[in-house]
Amino acid sequence: MKKLKKLTSLLFLFCCLCFCLILFPQTARAGSLTPTAQDNLNVRLRRTSDLVPVSGGYMRVFHQKNSIGIEYYDNDLKIRSKRKINMELPLWGGFYAGSDGYYLVEGQTNNKENDSAEVIRVIRYDINWKRTGAAAITSNPELFGGEVRTPFDYGCVEMTESNGKLYVVTGHEGYVDSSVGRGHQGFLMAEIDQATMKGKIVSCDLWHSFAQYIKSHGSYLYVLEQSEGSRCTKLSRYDSNTLDCTTIELLPYGGSRTSVWALACYASVDGMAVSSDSVLCVGTSIDQSKYDKVSENTPHNLYLSVTPISDFSEKATATRKLTNFTGGGKSFAGVKITKINDNRFMISWEEYVSDDDRKSSSANDPLSSSTLHYLFVDGKGKSLSKEFTTAAPISDCQPVVKDSKVVYYASNSNTLNFYSINSDNGKADKKTYHIAGDNATWNFKNGILTISGYGPLSISTEENNRYPVSSTNGWFSFSSDSSWKAIKNQIRKVIIKPGITSISERAFVYLPELKEVDIQKGVTKIGKEAFAYCDKLSRINIPDTVKSIGMDAVWCGYYWSDSSHAYFCKIHAPYGSYAVTYAKKNNISYACNISGAAVTGIKKTYTYTGSDIKPVPTVTLGKAKLSGINDYHVTYQNNKKAGTATLKIIGDNHFYGTITLNFQITPAATPKPQTAKTFRDAYNIYTVNATGTSVALKGPRSRNTVTAKIPATVKANGKTYKVTAIAANAFKNCKNLKQVTISGNITSIGAGAFQGCTSLRTVKIGSRVSVIGTKAFCDCKALTSVTIQTGRLTSKSSGKYIFTRAGQNNYKKLTVKVPASRLSSYKKLFQSQGLSTQARVIK
Repeated sequence: MKKLKKLTSLLFLFCCLCFCLILFPQTARAGSLTPTAQDNLNVRLRRTSDLVPVSGGYMRVFHQKNSIGIEYYDNDLKIRSKRKINMELPLWGGFYAGSDGYYLVEGQTNNKENDSAEVIRVIRYDINWKRTGAAAITSNPELFGGEVRTPFDYGCVEMTESNGKLYVVTGHEGYVDSSVGRGHQGFLMAEIDQATMKGKIVSCDLWHSFAQYIKSHGSYLYVLEQSEGSRCTKLSRYDSNTLDCTTIELLPYGGSRTSVWALACYASVDGMAVSSDSVLCVGTSIDQSKYDKVSENTPHNLYLSVTPISDFSEKATATRKLTNFTGGGKSFAGVKITKINDNRFMISWEEYVSDDDRKSSSANDPLSSSTLHYLFVDGKGKSLSKEFTTAAPISDCQPVVKDSKVVYYASNSNTLNFYSINSDNGKADKKTYHIAGDNATWNFKNGILTISGYGPLSISTEENNRYPVSSTNGWFSFSSDSSWKAIKNQIRKVIIKPGITSISERAFVYLPELKEVDIQKGVTKIGKEAFAYCDKLSRINIPDTVKSIGMDAVWCGYYWSDSSHAYFCKIHAPYGSYAVTYAKKNNISYACNISGAAVTGIKKTYTYTGSDIKPVPTVTLGKAKLSGINDYHVTYQNNKKAGTATLKIIGDNHFYGTITLNFQITPAATPKPQTAKTFRDAYNIYTVNATGTSVALKGPRSRNTVTAKIPATVKANGKTYKVTAIAANAFKNCKNLKQVTISGNITSIGAGAFQGCTSLRTVKIGSRVSVIGTKAFCDCKALTSVTIQTGRLTSKSSGKYIFTRAGQNNYKKLTVKVPASRLSSYKKLFQSQGLSTQARVIK
């Protein structure tokens, strides 16, 4: 019994876990969740983005391809959770937050022109997004224009509620007119009973209706419409009980109709709000009285029309311009009107500016290149404030009001900004999200774009180019561009941090200044053209975790003469990795990291020899033995004296990286000490060196010697020794010494060897001398001639003050003869060692 109870508990826990996974399909590591980037900068008739105030914060709803994204934020606009709902029909309509739940409107084409075919579906969900019902809307052939071939055609999808019914207004295309080969477009209004979720088309026409808005107030429905067929912006009022309709003209359009095809209106209809007194409508238009003389320089202006509810008539309607442009072809990227309360409304807009003329954005806010204008009016349309501006774009999202703040969001492919505008004083604030995937973010500093987080790096490449809502410019051209458009000319390096698992297609295309990419361990897949069309890209580091690379991932966009793709970038990757295989297959230059190679041939310890110790390594990478000529080179440090020596193996050509190894140099064994031997000849005293093969001249037998001839060899006890050195102080203070000849076997002259020989006039130094000690000829004041045959002297091998005060009795008489090849260098050397500048140095 106990065992059964335990199994029942485990089953219950398992079921709870499964329920949570279904109810909350996406979980994330704490603090890592990022919003979804959804480009909503182009203001469309059908909104793709909505924001809803909810308890504890906000709900964001947006359309993406075949699904609806839903995200929740707290009151500080920090994301808390996210999920998706798949669409049921292929055409997106719109979203509405109703009194009894949330509504999604979707549709499908009716190319077979079947009157009973479902063309629009209105789906209701509760506040937890549980589906609670749906209304299927079909054509209504009993009404003129009630036949629907394509729903939502050239129309908004706007909704309101009244008396237990949901009303949807939009555009549609009717059945094909054989005389013109296609269907006519027009207005459509559907009514859905919220209790039964039954719906039908209740009002429609085929008069080219290109924008539709609906609001309810009291017992009336107000519908604002751009009716090209009627050649005006019109406002209609429906009795919500009988649907009897009264229509007034707000703005007549110029132009004369000569065919069934639509004429340009040069106007936009952008929004409507209702106060207790009036219906407020906003839009843009040219001066319609000049319609027939329109040119690309003809400007649009923003207008506000105010129609009293108590006197619903054209005569009572007042229209005023909120801008006063007179030329330059001025147009608008979008216009919004937001109801704050019954006597305060915010009108916001952005003037359209082409990408070429747009101001630069800040590095970490790509959306800051736009300027949002806004002002406040009362319920009768009278101004309550000055015109404010802030660095922000208008967007597809209709602003909402919560806690005296007007809030909306704008997004491009990698940045999401929430904007909050204080409805009392107009102060604007924002919260920015940098988005590089569901759980990935980015940062840009000092030319380096860094991607961090975890999971796939996913940058949208869908180009939603911005257009004005209406313009006299006949056409707009856009070129393919980077998703990082705002900072593309500043990015020099991209770093993909550990935790990122894949890089999406075309994620970093068209970055003209990009030179280096560093992809760190963890990434397994690089998408097609991920770093394509980056002309200056010269290096990309790819780890061995990458197992898939898409076509043309680093293609520069150019071709060789044989039409093959040109690659200027070198792939740096571990030997034997997929990236190297990819490089070889596509004729891309590559280099492998040798830091993990096996190295043999280097002992731990070597014995001091007095010369540089340079052990030769054998380097093996995988199964391949690398060449010390083509694949790497070796450098050594501290490799002569006893101690720790360093060997570095540095990759060349197809290899890069460094292997650093240390080895020890131990002192040589100390030889047994030998007793120094001293002997004399007729003139000098000599000391035999430790090896017993040569001697050093220790000094003269007499301190009164006049001439010193230093022999090349000397015999003692039947043995001949080379005389290789003159000891320190050997002839010091020999006051009578006048002439010195140093033989060719002498290699060093000790410090002070001839110091103070005040009568010394002539010195001849042999060809093998490489060392002259400090003060060797110091204070030889009578010196007039020095002949130096050796060319081996350097500043390092010569002591200080060698010729200080030499020839002081008459510096001008002193001549120093040196090898011709060393004239310049010896002159500088000897003068630095005390030789008077008055003395002559000749060759």
